[in-house]
Amino acid sequence: MKKNTRLALYLCSALALLISCLGASLVQTGAGSTQVQELTIASPSGRTMSALLLRPSGATPATPAPTIVLSDGTWNNKEMQDANYVELARRGYVVLSIDQYSHGNSQNLTRAEFPDVWALGINDAIEYAATLPFVDKSRIGVSGHSNGALSANLAVVHDNQRPQPLISSVVLVANDAFSTDDAGAWTTIYGHRDVAIIADRYDEFFFNEGNLEGKPATQPARDFLSSPEARRFLSFGLEPPAGFVATSGVVSSQALDGTTAHRVISMIDGEHALATINPAAVSALIDFFGDSLHPPRNLPGSDQIWGAKLAFNALGLVALGVLITLLAGTLMRCNAPAPQVAPLTRLTGRRRVLWWVFQVVGVAFSAFSYLWIAGNTTVMGLALQLGPREWRSAPYSSSDCGPPRTESSSWS
Repeated sequence: MKKNTRLALYLCSALALLISCLGASLVQTGAGSTQVQELTIASPSGRTMSALLLRPSGATPATPAPTIVLSDGTWNNKEMQDANYVELARRGYVVLSIDQYSHGNSQNLTRAEFPDVWALGINDAIEYAATLPFVDKSRIGVSGHSNGALSANLAVVHDNQRPQPLISSVVLVANDAFSTDDAGAWTTIYGHRDVAIIADRYDEFFFNEGNLEGKPATQPARDFLSSPEARRFLSFGLEPPAGFVATSGVVSSQALDGTTAHRVISMIDGEHALATINPAAVSALIDFFGDSLHPPRNLPGSDQIWGAKLAFNALGLVALGVLITLLAGTLMRCNAPAPQVAPLTRLTGRRRVLWWVFQVVGVAFSAFSYLWIAGNTTVMGLALQLGPREWRSAPYSSSDCGPPRTESSSWS
């Protein structure tokens, strides 16, 4: 490659990298209308939590804004919620996206702390958010993906114990609602709150009965709407009327505690891991919070720009790859003495056959062992510093949630 051509590629790649950084920043900050801060929070439980705080310019002590606390799932971090927090901040919400404990930059927990604390990140984040003067404490929503949704459920459990509850709205993404107590009796923990479930039609882990107990699933996730859990959720923990059919996107309402509470299940085409960047899931989340919390700019969920940030990020990755390749080529042309390396010999005969056997066996072992490990409670318990059964069980008791709701009430 000629010297002038290499120099032009260097300059173009550097310019593309600069455009990538500036473009992604403009999208994330709403062209400067949203302040983005990375925080280290001293949480009420005495630990440190890492979080991103997005504060739109309209959120002030004089005009406090509705607020959403977002959580990552297992083995992820706060940035996995970027599609949601970009879109929510655009609409005027204050957003706090957290690293769960032992994730990202949040404090690691000891084995003894795991059963009680590991999924309580949202609960601690809510108490912090409620201290901010620009947060409207009457309009706080929570949402999490996968085990982040478990964290949202546990935050509701703890919120029920507060003299003045803080959570108004809940969106559970790619995880089930709490529909039974520890004795298996039907119950509901959500009370007057608006609650939505965003379910993946091809979810590998949730919405399929029996799977969480290590037993064969008795229904695929795509049939979740016909399950007793879904029907009970939409009927506020009560026995649904005869002939009631759960339908995706149709809101159930109930008069409760002087207000009207809402429940909805949105079934989206997708699978578990990609639910946070599924446009349909993002749209369902935005629309539900919009109807529940009434943000300053209630744009429809279909109005999404977070894909532009992904495009700028992709441009930056390509530019960085080109720069690394060019730099490697330049270094190889330097006159530094080259190390003496023995020439490679071409594998033939038995050695060639063995090489391919090892490659195929290695790929097959990696693929099948991942599925086995992900479903093995003993191995997963060790990975999370938990006992074999602790990691799958939600650390709550029926005494925390109150008695099952059995009173009659009207709902539609």
